[in-house]
Amino acid sequence: MTIGLIVNYNGGVSLARCVASLRHSDFGARPLLIVDNGSRDGSARAIAAVAGVELLELPRNVGFATGANAGLRRLLEREAGSILLINPDTEVAPDFFAPLQRALEEGASIAGPKLVLPELPEGRHRAKVPPRIWSAGGRVTFGRNLARLDGHRERDRGQHDVARDVSFLPATVWLARRDLFREVGLFDEAFFCYVEDVDFCVRAVERGCRLRYEPRSRVVHEGSAASGGGYTPLRKYLNAAGGFRLLRKHGTAARWCRFLAGDVLTLPFALVYAALRGRPDAALWKARGLVDGWRGRPFAGARRAALLPGDGA
Repeated sequence: MTIGLIVNYNGGVSLARCVASLRHSDFGARPLLIVDNGSRDGSARAIAAVAGVELLELPRNVGFATGANAGLRRLLEREAGSILLINPDTEVAPDFFAPLQRALEEGASIAGPKLVLPELPEGRHRAKVPPRIWSAGGRVTFGRNLARLDGHRERDRGQHDVARDVSFLPATVWLARRDLFREVGLFDEAFFCYVEDVDFCVRAVERGCRLRYEPRSRVVHEGSAASGGGYTPLRKYLNAAGGFRLLRKHGTAARWCRFLAGDVLTLPFALVYAALRGRPDAALWKARGLVDGWRGRPFAGARRAALLPGDGA
């Protein structure tokens, strides 16, 4: 049996849409556990009324890694052959689940779908164009942003329609064997959010586990909805700080060089680029993240209050 796991933080209508799409897909009526990270919008309690949905409420926002681990510990006590870890800012295709199941049956430890961005409303005079890809699998590079998402922001014209083993699958949607978490362990809770999936994939690949990108499975992903989008102070800060922890755990001379060249030495260019986009705050927070990551400073106190105002921590 497969059990679904969603970590929610103020998911709002996105959470309801995600659960509805699961129920109308070939995932069907399988049980779902929602771990709520101290949400203030009532989204998790509202969806808990849906049949087959179980709610685990945490008293405060402990971050994705810790929230996911709370759910995984509960599910590992049950007779689940696999766990579907899925973000609330997703909407699955009706037939998304079967290809992921087949990938596990064929020996994969984790299977992940093709992730596409939502389509824009079609204008009266605009021809319909293929959606943009958010991820067609990926690879851990230890360079800029630590991992590369294959096909990122490309129009989906079938160029990434071949299933293959990869070294990175974003934890937006994973179908994972239950035993994987006993072999590899859980998420590293020192990562509040972001980078924890990179770290997990590195550990899994080091243990000989197969990560399978399966393009016949398709999921729409809003893209960092819980943190306000991709280029935000929170995301840039946590990615930068998390990079140092990742390298301290898995770094070699070559990996450190790629990280320093890709994320540290390019910081002046990032500041200029962010200023041109009208988002200098994000680049400045990336600089703070690099400093705090180098110092090993935890995400707490004034930093957390500034980036997650009013989250009740």
